[in-house]
Amino acid sequence: MEFKHAACLGGGVIGASWAALFLASGRSVAMYDPDPDVERKVRDYVETACPTMTEPGLTRNGAPDAITFHTDAASAVAGVGLAQENVPEGLPIKHAIFAEIEPALTPDAIVASSASGLRWAAMGPTMLVNLGAGEGGHRAFCDRFSDTFNGWRDDLGELYLTDEAAHLLAEGVEAVARGKALTELAEKRGELIVTRRNSTSDLR
Repeated sequence: MEFKHAACLGGGVIGASWAALFLASGRSVAMYDPDPDVERKVRDYVETACPTMTEPGLTRNGAPDAITFHTDAASAVAGVGLAQENVPEGLPIKHAIFAEIEPALTPDAIVASSASGLRWAAMGPTMLVNLGAGEGGHRAFCDRFSDTFNGWRDDLGELYLTDEAAHLLAEGVEAVARGKALTELAEKRGELIVTRRNSTSDLR
């Protein structure tokens, strides 16, 4: 299905990545996220992502400014051909967002859900967790997703993401980062992904 207008539900790292890809392909984007600072964060992310997408030729039809920001999910999905869901991994949150958007979707709209992919291979899971929370880094990721992680590990015994464990993880990531800003690390991640993609192009 071809579509010219997409919605991104959730403006974190994954949602902003989808927005950047849609904009690079010449599509317009309607972004919903309750964060009052989401517009600045997403626009900054799109600007940072552009060089990574330019090298493999993904920005030839780009329209990086064709993005609008919405305070409710229903208005964001009105008239879109594709709604890309990127909200936190919690069933109550996902159920609520789907219940809100369903009445506003056109009958032939596609609703897709997303998680991470090639990035894990580029820098490893711990550093990518550091990047995955956006500006707050590893500490913010642990604050936001500790309940989810602990739910996954309930059947493994006494293994919990405690404050002490989160502190040790964050300290380790900061040591590996060696003072580099998150934007610099994100640019490096993009370069690694493009390099890996190009190195295997003849195998596809």
